[in-house]
Amino acid sequence: MEEIYLNDTPDLVVIQVYITNAYRAYALADHYRAKGCYVILGGLHVTSLPEEAAPHADSIFLGPGEETFPQFLKDFRNRRPKKRYFSPVRTLVGIPPVRRDLIKRHLYLVPNSIVVTRGCPHHCDFCYKDAFSREERAFIRRR
Repeated sequence: MEEIYLNDTPDLVVIQVYITNAYRAYALADHYRAKGCYVILGGLHVTSLPEEAAPHADSIFLGPGEETFPQFLKDFRNRRPKKRYFSPVRTLVGIPPVRRDLIKRHLYLVPNSIVVTRGCPHHCDFCYKDAFSREERAFIRRR
């Protein structure tokens, strides 16, 4: 939606990776790691292929991050972050409301889009979305 400003040096870079943006995400992660920034990768692609993603990050997140990210922040503040964070919890209960004030609505064709589900109601053979939760092939909705 916007041009990425790459001349910064943030303390922490967090990138959500899908199969459609994996190469670009890895390139951005490598760029920031070369500058000495701490890089986290997470998302469906990282959960599905952690060994592919790990060389491009200081820490990776497997599964949903709502339960594990607060622990990471504590570890990061104490200068003891782990290489991997894993959460088997798959719920939308208790997640905070969407911060619509942060959305630059004029850049989106459909500015009111939000995620209200996890998973997919379909389980196609060619799709890896079920890897997000191998034990439970559930489709869950935010209530």
